[in-house]
Amino acid sequence: MTTKTFKYICACITFTFFGIYGCVERFTPELTDFQELIIIDGKITNEAPPYTIKVQTSADLSLATPPYLSGCIVTVTSSEGEVEVFEEVSEGNYQSSANGMKGIVGNDYKLEIITPNNKTYQTEYQTLLASKEIDNVYEELEYKYYYDDEADIPGYQFYVDGTKNEEGETNYLWLMEATYKYQADFMIEYEWRGLLKEFPSPDSLRTCYRTFTVKDLSTFSTTEFGNAEFKKIPLNFARADRPPLSIRYSQLVKQYAISAEAYQFWKVVEQQLDGSADLYTTQPYQIRGNIKNINDHSENVLGFFMVAGVTEKRIFVDAPNVQIPDVIPCAFDYETMRFIWLFPENLWPIYVLEGPEGLATMGPGCLDCRDLGGELDAPDFW
Repeated sequence: MTTKTFKYICACITFTFFGIYGCVERFTPELTDFQELIIIDGKITNEAPPYTIKVQTSADLSLATPPYLSGCIVTVTSSEGEVEVFEEVSEGNYQSSANGMKGIVGNDYKLEIITPNNKTYQTEYQTLLASKEIDNVYEELEYKYYYDDEADIPGYQFYVDGTKNEEGETNYLWLMEATYKYQADFMIEYEWRGLLKEFPSPDSLRTCYRTFTVKDLSTFSTTEFGNAEFKKIPLNFARADRPPLSIRYSQLVKQYAISAEAYQFWKVVEQQLDGSADLYTTQPYQIRGNIKNINDHSENVLGFFMVAGVTEKRIFVDAPNVQIPDVIPCAFDYETMRFIWLFPENLWPIYVLEGPEGLATMGPGCLDCRDLGGELDAPDFW
C-alpha cells in the first residue's frame, strides 16, 4: 500500500473517533495496491459504564462510512482480574454492561478483539490516569479567515485553563460536545391534512435544541512547561454566522488525562483535523495506534484504545453582538401551494403561512425547527 493511499485513509478515519463518519474529500487518489485495514476505536474512563468499542474495516474507499465488522469477540481485562465481554448492540458496535466493569484510576486495562476470521488484536495494559479538575473554560470574540468567504468571520474562540497533576508530566486531550437553542425563521399559520386548517399553536414548533459532537479536538503536554498551571489553551472556534450561535450555546468540555503514547497519537489526529499537517508530508507511522495483530505486528491497524481519567466543565454563552454577513432567508414557495392537494397522506402535515403574494409553503427548517435535527424539549442542564 502506498503512502498516498494510507494517508487518504487516515484523513477519513480521523472523523470516526467522534461519531462523524465522513471525509472532506479534497482529491481521489488512484488505488492500485489497496489492502483492507481494520479500524478499532473505543475507550475506558472513570465515568460510569457502559463503554463502547467500534470495529470497522477500510474495505472500500468509495464508501463515506467504512463498513462495520460484525461477529467479533471483544474483551476488556483489568489488572485486578476483572474480565468483561462486550455485547454487540448493533453492527460493529460492542458495548459493556451498565452494571459491569467501571474504570478506576490507577488500574490497568487491556483490550482484545477476535475477528470472525480468527485474527486476534490486542493492546498492552494501559493505566487509567487521574485528571485534575478544569480550572476554567471561557470564550473570546475573535475573527477568523475562511478561504471561501470575502471577509473575516466573527465568532467565539474557546479556551481552557488548568493545572498539571502533582506527579509531574501530564498529557491532556480535550473533546467537546455542544448544545444550542435555535428557531425556525417563521411561525406556522395553517396546516394541510387533506384540508387547510388554522394551526392551533403558531409558535409550538419554532424553538428547538440540538446537541452535536464538536469535530475539533485539542491536545497539550506539560513536558514543555515548568509551571504547574497552564492558561489559554485553544479549543474550538464557533462561527457567529451559523445556527449554533444564533441564540444561546452551551459547550461541554471533557478533559482526558492520557499517556504519552496516546498524546502522540491524538496530536497527529489534531493536526489532520485542523489542516496543519499536509496529507502527503505526515508519515503513515505517525497515526498508528496502540492495537496490534498478535500474530503479525507488521499489519497496519488504525485507531486507538484509550484508557483515561476524565473531568468536565460546561459553559453557556449568548449570541455575540456583532454584524454578520447576510444569510439567504427562507423563500416563500407559492408554486407548491398550487398542487398541495396532490401530495399523498404520508407527507402530511404540510405547514403553510401567509406570504406577500398569498398562501405559501417553505423549505425544511423554515417553519418546523425539528427539520434541522433538533428537539422541542430543552435538555435537563439547560
